[in-house]
Formats: sequence, structure tokens, C-alpha cells
Amino acid sequence: MGRKQDRAAPAVPFAYEGLVRTLQLGNALRERSDEQISPRLRRMLNLIAELPDVLAASFATSSPDERCDQLLEKVAEIHIEIDPVFDWIRHHRSHEAAKSLKDRLRQIFVEVLECASCDIPEYAEGAPQREPMDDPSDGWRRTFGLGSTVIRYVAELHILANAIDLEVVPETAGRTQHQRRLTVDVEAGVVHIDGRAVALNGTKPVKKRLAEFIKDLLDADGDYVKTPDKLKTSTIEDQPVEVQDLIEAQSGAGRRIPRKRIWRS
Repeated sequence: MGRKQDRAAPAVPFAYEGLVRTLQLGNALRERSDEQISPRLRRMLNLIAELPDVLAASFATSSPDERCDQLLEKVAEIHIEIDPVFDWIRHHRSHEAAKSLKDRLRQIFVEVLECASCDIPEYAEGAPQREPMDDPSDGWRRTFGLGSTVIRYVAELHILANAIDLEVVPETAGRTQHQRRLTVDVEAGVVHIDGRAVALNGTKPVKKRLAEFIKDLLDADGDYVKTPDKLKTSTIEDQPVEVQDLIEAQSGAGRRIPRKRIWRS
């Protein structure tokens, strides 16, 4: 006789979003500095890695609705806490990389909630049989697949956290409040100020020309550099205020970024 089909998942795969929106009310005060990103990511990847176990434990109750409620709290917590990490990836890697990781995590959330509504005899009373002796239920097969997906995702986050550790230099006691860590991506026309990408204004050739000049200013280590003839004063004055504040001009000497504004670790 065939095995009883798993209970159909409720049509609320994204129900956790309501809880997320409620929790986001206080999110504006959350610390999002670069130095906090790697520790935050490591906390989150540990919580994500625990999701299959939290799912199994939720079967201590026979009510699918109660199981979903338990999982909703954990899912919402991760969703809120990991958001600054996705912002960092968007600014320091690419929009596509951030979107890919976010979409994959969303699918894990959906699968967790749908598995919580399944009929899984092997998870009776919250004590899962990792390797059922008989033919496993469809629900058990589905949660086993979820576990594999989570393992791969968490492994990728571990690699990312290690890479961030190498990129982000912590503040030190020798740095003043006016000093900035500066790097320039000439091809992209972007200045990285304390790890935050600031896009230059203008057409692609203009941004590249300005980025090359800013790089020259950094290489000059506080000395004045003659402004290129093709670089108009109005172009420099039209840049984001963060960039304008870095550069000093002196008639007859050119422009410079003073040493006191540059942090070299």
C-alpha cells in the first residue's frame, strides 16, 4: 500500500515578511560599520546552519501552524540581522552578487516553512531519524535536500567572511576622526572611502579621467599635483561632497589630498 502523501504546504511561503516588516521599525539604529560585517555574518551563518535542526525540533508539536510560527521567528531574525551584510556586498562586490545570495537565502526560508507543514513520520516528537531504515517519506527526503542546500550555502558564507576579514582593516588608536582609508577604482570611476564605494559623477571618460587624477593625488602623498588641462574645475566641484571634502586647491600649485586626511594602515 502506498505511503500517505505529505500534507500540502500552506499558501503562505512568504508569510514571514509581515513579521520582518514589524521588526524593521527599529532597524535604522542598527550599527552597520565595516568592522561589524564579518562578525555579523559569522553569527548569521551559524543561525542558518541550525535551521534544519530547528525545523526537526519543531515537530515536537503535531500542529503545522505552531511549527510554522516557531520557524517564522528564527527566519525573521536572520532576515533582519543579515541585511547589512547584503548591503556591504552590494557596495563592495556587485548588485548581482548580493541579489544572488539574498534570493538563495529566501528560497531556503521558503523551503523551511513549507517543510514545517509536511507530514514527516520520521520527525515524530521532534526526534528525527537521520537515516530511516524503511523507505523514507517524501517529507523526510525534502528536508534532507534542504540540509544539503543549507550546508552548501553556509560554506559559501564562510568563504565570504574570511575574504571580508582580509579586506576590512579595523580602526586603530592612531587614526584621527578626519582620516580616511582611500582607494580608487579607475575603470569603474569609483572612490572607496573607508570601504564605502562613492561613484564619481560624469560621463564614463570624465569619471575615468577624474579617478586617475585622484589616484595621482594619493600617490603624491600630500604634495600638490597640477590639475590636468582636460579636467575642468566645474567637474571636480560637481562631485559628491565626500570627494570634494578630500581635495584642497591652491592657485598656481594645483590640488592635493593632505596627508592628515589619508589613513595608511
